[in-house]
Formats: sequence, structure tokens, C-alpha cells
Amino acid sequence: DGKGQMDYLCAAEVKDPDRLPSYFHVLRIPARKIAIFIHDGPLHGLSKSWSRIFSEWLPAAKLQVALGPQFEVYGEEFNRGKEKIEVHIPVK
Repeated sequence: DGKGQMDYLCAAEVKDPDRLPSYFHVLRIPARKIAIFIHDGPLHGLSKSWSRIFSEWLPAAKLQVALGPQFEVYGEEFNRGKEKIEVHIPVK
């Protein structure tokens, strides 16, 4: 049924994916409406933030999940020891 399963990959934005070696997988994400949630705390609490997104925050905002990739963005702050992570969820 797919519930509770996910594909996990590490990705980077590139300007020209046609110049990548053939063993790279290219995932194009079209423009769409998304909700961005901020996890600002220890990395071990990230799964709790994901859970709250679906059980509390999306329902409170009256948003429904749309089809498409859901992903995390680790910015430069993360590399400096600040565990601030953006969680991007496609919505309708």
C-alpha cells in the first residue's frame, strides 16, 4: 500500500543536468504550491516534526497533501552546527 515507506536520496540543485555523468539520477520538480515547515532543533527530533506536520500543522492550515516529492532542505546554517531544516510538502 506504500504507507510508511519512502525513497531517500541525497540531492543538490544543478543548473545544467545534461552535463552530469550518466550514473546520476535527475529529478525535476515542477513549480507547484508547497508548504514549508521549519524544524529548528536537534536532528533526533526531526521525525517528530514530520509527524506533527501531518497530524497538526497541515490540518490546522486547512491544507491537503498533493502528489509530488516531499523533501528536506539543509541550508548553510546546518553546516555551522545549527540544526535548522526546511521540510517542503506539496499541497492543494
